[in-house]
Amino acid sequence: MSEVLVMASRVVLKEREDLFWVRVREGMSAAAACESVGVNRRQGYRWIKAAGGRIPVPAVASSG
Repeated sequence: MSEVLVMASRVVLKEREDLFWVRVREGMSAAAACESVGVNRRQGYRWIKAAGGRIPVPAVASSG
């Protein structure tokens, strides 16, 4: 697989993960959030496990 495709797939997966967390913060279940962003439920539970079982707080842009 070419390096460009690997990078593109990582970007797409990160975008889906970000959208997954938005949906969970809105009150959607993890399974429903996975379905809405087009990933398998196992992937959603991997994201939850990687976050320590908590919903991560979105990063706030700092004023510089």
